[in-house]
Amino acid sequence: RGQCPYWYACVSRYFILRTIHTFEVHLVFNRTEMLARPMDADLMLSWLRLFCVARIGNCVAAAEHAIALLCGVARLLSPADSTLKDGGWDRSKFVGVSLVGKTIAVVGLGRIGREVTKRCQGLGMNVIAHDPFTSQEAATSLGVRLVSLEAAAAEADFLT
Repeated sequence: RGQCPYWYACVSRYFILRTIHTFEVHLVFNRTEMLARPMDADLMLSWLRLFCVARIGNCVAAAEHAIALLCGVARLLSPADSTLKDGGWDRSKFVGVSLVGKTIAVVGLGRIGREVTKRCQGLGMNVIAHDPFTSQEAATSLGVRLVSLEAAAAEADFLT
């Protein structure tokens, strides 16, 4: 924690610039690629795509996609795939980590954030969240603890 090796993020420029120094490896997804390596804020921002508005029908699809990517990151699927395609395989290098008991920080508890929260809880993850527009009562009803952006970055094993 604090030097989290996994960062799955689709967040604002402001948050990235405030927290980028706390992570060793950054995973950034754009429409067609995933980049997993140390990078500076400018490079990360050039890859970042913000997903701002979603109709209710797309919220479940977006949450499921986020969970699929989270599972892929946790189990190192992209590097394993690349190694296998190059003719190599060392199973011990691609075990990854279990999501059970890990903490995920959800930045924003809108429709998609709430759907992601439910799915992460179903996977046995602890969920913390930052959302200045969500009341403590609403967060408690979701089983989520509200924290500051700084606390989210410090405590999370994964961030979305």
